[in-house]
Amino acid sequence: ANWTETGITDLTKYQNKARLYGGSTDQAAVISLKPTTTSVDEGEEGKVKLLYDLVYNKENENETAVGIDGGDVTAEDGPRHRIAGMAVDVKRGSSLDVGVLIDIEARQRCSIECWYHPPDIIQDEIVLMRRSQNTDDFHDLSPFCCASENDWTLWELVLLPTGQLQFCTSGGSSITTGEDDDSNKGDDSGHNRRRESLGNMSDDDESNSKNTPEKTGYCRMNRWNHVCLVLNSREQGTLEDCSVMVLMKGVDVASSLVTINVHDIVSTGATDATTSIDNSKHQSCINTVDLAMQRTVLLFGLGASYGFRITEIRVWSREREEDDVNRMMFEYLACAEIKKKFSFNIDRQKKKMRDGGGASTNKKILAFPKRLIKPPAGSPLDRGNSSGANNAKNPHTLPAPGIISATTTPSNSHLPGKTSLPKKKTVSESAKASPLTSQTDNITSQEKKESNTTSDTR
Repeated sequence: ANWTETGITDLTKYQNKARLYGGSTDQAAVISLKPTTTSVDEGEEGKVKLLYDLVYNKENENETAVGIDGGDVTAEDGPRHRIAGMAVDVKRGSSLDVGVLIDIEARQRCSIECWYHPPDIIQDEIVLMRRSQNTDDFHDLSPFCCASENDWTLWELVLLPTGQLQFCTSGGSSITTGEDDDSNKGDDSGHNRRRESLGNMSDDDESNSKNTPEKTGYCRMNRWNHVCLVLNSREQGTLEDCSVMVLMKGVDVASSLVTINVHDIVSTGATDATTSIDNSKHQSCINTVDLAMQRTVLLFGLGASYGFRITEIRVWSREREEDDVNRMMFEYLACAEIKKKFSFNIDRQKKKMRDGGGASTNKKILAFPKRLIKPPAGSPLDRGNSSGANNAKNPHTLPAPGIISATTTPSNSHLPGKTSLPKKKTVSESAKASPLTSQTDNITSQEKKESNTTSDTR
């Protein structure tokens, strides 16, 4: 199926669906999916699903893209005013409704990470990730994929033209990475010098976090960068407060306590209702937040310019530590493995296990092993007789299981499934003849006939 029409389904059991928006009036695609160029382990071919990048294509000067409200946007207007990006519908209580503005303790933490590849020069801000309220319950999420339309934004993480990352909230809070580096503050010339120094770094430095600028909070232009945003609203005292930590290449580069307000609460002036858990207005505030958060949207890659790539987006319902991020950022997840289905005939397998060599199962199960057959008491093969004892040592001389021998079976034992023991003999009868000849000579021809018939029918 065409991904532009059906969207993309995640790899987890929750099957969340992402929609990609980036068409234009002349059907020229602004974004597309291409095989990844990251260093993430893709696993063995055929056993792990292929990894794709969301790539932003170059626009022609005369080409018009779709903007907000269906208007045309040209290349001169900039990428922030066009509709292009990935959107995920988040319903209240779903697997992605985690991190902020929720009263359920198990859902009050989350981590969102991705790989992104900025071009050499960034002219405007690029929204790496954003969460917005879907107040009108829109099924068409394309209006949210315009970077300049941020009226309903709850929080966002943007890439600045300087290479820094900035986290902003609807409550007016913001933190910026790399602000403690005095050499990178000031006019644009300082930022340009910073970009030039990043461009001179070799690709070999990408795996060494100590030599990369992520340590000071600056990404690398025209290189793959990894970011992880950690949100934790547990035990903050108010529903709107949340602790934020930004990890670049597995290194904590910025952290702070921020405030995130639902837009409906701001308009009614009821934000002070969550000042205390014991406040009588707390429950009404929770109800207001739940109503406003019934539908939200997770957005990725808004306002990106030509050459920008983003891939391997992961959302966790827990707080990721630096060691966890460093250990797994280059590894594929277990859910990316291709699950092979095996089909087999159960009846055939059971028959094969029962029969072994094709013999009848019932006979194998019901028949006793030859070595364990006990000869009838008083027979020539009994333990007390010398000739019988010698024959017992050789199992081949014993009658086959399930077959009545003429030498040990009386004439009235022809009924199927019944074997009668021979009549007990007196001492005088045993002394008259040899044990092996006396019984044979005394059986009539009619008895022999009946015994043979019994053995054939089994």
